[in-house]
Amino acid sequence: MQNRQVLVVFIVMTLSIGAALFVRGAIGFRAYGYWMMLAHGCGAALNFAGALVIIPVMRRLLSWLRGTVIARWLPLDDAITLHRAVGFGIVFLGVAHTFGHLMYRHSVGGVFPWLTHYKFALSGLSVLAITLLMASFALPFVRKHSRFEWFYFTHSSYLLWFALMLAHGRHFYAWAALPVLAYAIERALRWRRHSQEVEIVDLAGLSSGVSRVAIRCPPDFRHLAGDYAFLRIPALARYEWHPFTISSAPGRPNITFHIRSEGDWTKALRRLVDLRRGNVTQPPLIAYLDGPFGSSNTQIFKSRYPVLIGAGIGVTPYASVLESLVTRANEEVTDLKKLYFFWLNRESRCFEWFADLLLKLERIDRNQRVEFRIFMTGARGHISAAALNLARDLSHRLGRPDWATGLRTQTGIGAPEFGAELSEIAARHAPDAVDVYFCGPPGLGRKVKKICAAQSIPFRQESF
Repeated sequence: MQNRQVLVVFIVMTLSIGAALFVRGAIGFRAYGYWMMLAHGCGAALNFAGALVIIPVMRRLLSWLRGTVIARWLPLDDAITLHRAVGFGIVFLGVAHTFGHLMYRHSVGGVFPWLTHYKFALSGLSVLAITLLMASFALPFVRKHSRFEWFYFTHSSYLLWFALMLAHGRHFYAWAALPVLAYAIERALRWRRHSQEVEIVDLAGLSSGVSRVAIRCPPDFRHLAGDYAFLRIPALARYEWHPFTISSAPGRPNITFHIRSEGDWTKALRRLVDLRRGNVTQPPLIAYLDGPFGSSNTQIFKSRYPVLIGAGIGVTPYASVLESLVTRANEEVTDLKKLYFFWLNRESRCFEWFADLLLKLERIDRNQRVEFRIFMTGARGHISAAALNLARDLSHRLGRPDWATGLRTQTGIGAPEFGAELSEIAARHAPDAVDVYFCGPPGLGRKVKKICAAQSIPFRQESF
């Protein structure tokens, strides 16, 4: 409740509105029996859900709201989660709405005459079919691990969905007019960026299947540390847009992304990087940007004692954040008192992704505001891990840089005990609040979230 208070209040309010609309719609048809009450109750709730589902994907609007005073009362960090939840709520309501109509028609004279002679029946069944299609291909195993383009193109049918809903629902226009208008304005504003070509100035293949993409920054592109943007590379896929965190600090001539090979598109990107390696005769690559958009990481700059936890390539959002925070701290233009940065990797070669940045931060952090806690979790067996730690303890006492990262900070072998680590940090700065920010594998995120909840530590996790 402490970590998700705004989200819980928003969900309760949303469900209450939906329930009230259901009751109101059902009572109006109580003379026709329970099946018609079910159908029209669900239909009334569908009007509200159909208008609500589009708001969490208005990324430009949400990014603007993050800079306003009302941001603290809105679950902006959970926008995509809410979009998915409302989407599957629409599936449930749509199925129940259709089922109620079918059962009522079956009881009063047959379903087939109703389907062939009632104009709203065909549009309603079409809406349901599109809803089921979009929901099926939005499931995680399709969207992340199978064929992303199936999700992309089926979700593009949302325009047809809204058109059919306006034709089917007699009162839907009253609910959807304002959100649809706002979304149309946002798409028009984003279209200018969509059509602007940018040049990819550097492609590099890093360890563990990570690719670094550097793009020449457009003149009017202004991002903040921790922001993300959508990227489209026609050489890989003509129409697909994919969101990635910007790893370069604001004000740089190039925008940098570090992208892990996980799905079809990202694996194709790595193959393209390997294909172009050392081939100077290749023509320049063109890309398109959409953004920038704000994320939960913008809250880091308001924390006095933030704890950043990045696992693997999940460190990407914190690359630009760390550099910006250290620069601000040196100039005394921030409330930051102490920052703790945890970075977990399975093997030592993964530290090459941002080792240069961390070395730079160690040099320029004059007031030692940042404390690095780096762990290599891939060590096998307790004995080997203990032996490595003993050897590295001796090396650290002799003043030598860490063998894994080259930093003055010692790298720990094995996974950290987050319960003890966070408890020690919280006790050190009590009664001041400590804020935890996480980006990495969902399983580890759930584990850290539980620990934070047990210790009453605010927890935020990046999601887009």
